[in-house]
Amino acid sequence: MTRAKLLFTVASLVVLLARGVRAETRVVPTDHLTIQDAIDVALPGDTILVKSGVYTENVVIPKELAGLTLRAKGKVIVDAHASMVEQDIGPGLVILAPNVLVRGIEIRNASFGDNPYGVLVTETGNTVLKNLRITHCIGVGILVNACPDVRIESCTIESCGGGILANGDRGIVRKTTIRNSSGPAVFAAGLDLLVEQCTISTVLGDFAVAAIGDGVRVRKTSISNADGSAIVLEGAGVQTEGNLVQDCAGGIATSGAAPLVRKNVLRRCGIGSAGVFVAAGAGAIIEQNTVDDSAGYGIYVGADSPQSSLTKNVVRRCGTVGESGFTIDASDCTSTKNQARECFRDGFRIHGSNSVLEANRAERNGEDGFDVELGALGSTLRANLATACGAEGIEINATGIALEHNVAKGNRIDLAADGTVVTFIGNSYANGGLFQTPQIDY
Repeated sequence: MTRAKLLFTVASLVVLLARGVRAETRVVPTDHLTIQDAIDVALPGDTILVKSGVYTENVVIPKELAGLTLRAKGKVIVDAHASMVEQDIGPGLVILAPNVLVRGIEIRNASFGDNPYGVLVTETGNTVLKNLRITHCIGVGILVNACPDVRIESCTIESCGGGILANGDRGIVRKTTIRNSSGPAVFAAGLDLLVEQCTISTVLGDFAVAAIGDGVRVRKTSISNADGSAIVLEGAGVQTEGNLVQDCAGGIATSGAAPLVRKNVLRRCGIGSAGVFVAAGAGAIIEQNTVDDSAGYGIYVGADSPQSSLTKNVVRRCGTVGESGFTIDASDCTSTKNQARECFRDGFRIHGSNSVLEANRAERNGEDGFDVELGALGSTLRANLATACGAEGIEINATGIALEHNVAKGNRIDLAADGTVVTFIGNSYANGGLFQTPQIDY
C-alpha cells in the first residue's frame, strides 16, 4: 500500500470512529435531486453515488466533509456553464475537505467568474481525482492550490486554458491525457512530484511539462506537438526517464544539481533549441537517450554543469546552422560510448577543460568528428572513431591534450593538431595531423 493510500484509509477510519455511525451512501437523483443537495446533508465519510445524467450546477465539497467519496455510476456530466452569464459561475468542482475521492465524473464549460477551472483543490490534502474528464474550461482543467499528496490518475483534460496547475509536495499525475491545451499541460511546484505514463499533445505556451522542486520525476510520458519545450525541470535530483518527445519546439531541459536524463527518445525538436539541454547543476547523468532530427543541438551540456557524464547516447541528423550533435561546455565531464551521425556540423564539440572522451563514434558529420576547442585544455581522447566527416576527423585546438588509440579514417582530413598534444599513443589515421604521411603510432 502506498503512503497516500495509507493516509487516506487511516483518516477515513478516524472520521467514522469519531461519528460512531456507519457511513451512508446517498444516491443522486434518487435520494437528492442535485449533487450539491446530497453534499449539503452528507456527513464525513459518506459516499455520494451519482447516476447517469447532465447536472447543471457547480459543486462545492466543504472542509467539514473529510473522507467523502463522490462517484459516478454511468455517464455523469457536471455542466458548469451557467444558463445566465450574469450568474458569474466559477469552478465546476471545488474541494476543500481532506481525504476526498472523486471518480468517474465529466466536468465541462467552467467559463465564467474569477476561477473558471474544471476542478479547484485548495486548503486541503490527500485528495484523489480519478477517471475524470474535463473539457472546454477557460482556465486550467485542474488547479491544486498549496495542497500536498494530491493524486490525479487516469483523467482526460481537453480543450482547456491549461491542463494541470499544481502547488504541493508529493503530487502525482499518472496515466492522464491532456490535449488541445492553450496553456501548459502540467505546471507544478513542490518536492518529490511525479508525472508518469501521461499522454500530452497539441500544447501552446513555453512548455508542455514544467516543474520546480527537488526530486521531481517525469517518466514514460509521451509529448507531441508542443509550441514550447517538452519538459523543463528545475531542482536538485530531478529525473526524466523513458519519455517520448516528438515535434516540439524544444526537448528536455534541466537546471539543478545531479539530474538524471535516461532512455528518452526525442524526435524533430525545433530550431534554436536542443534535444537535451542541461543548463546548470553539477553531476548530470545523461545516458541511453536517442535524439533524431533536432533542428538545434542534439545534446548540450552548459558551462555551469561540471562533472557530468554522457553514456551510450545516440544523436542523428541534428543541427541546421552551427549546432553540433554533442556540445559540452562544462569542465571535468566524461563522454563514453556515444554516437553522433550525420549531424550538420560537428559530431562532438568540446569546450570544457579536463574532459575525457572514450569509445565514442562520429560518423558522416558535416564538419569535424571531434572538435576540441581552446577551452578544453587538459582533455583526453581515447579509443574514439571518426569516419567520413566533411572536415577533420579529430581537430585539436586546445593545449595539453592526450590522444590515445583513436581511429580517424575517410574524413576530408583525418587529424588536425593545431593545439598542443602531450600524449600521442596508438592512433590510426591516413592524413594530416602531427605527421604528414599515413601513420599508425605506438
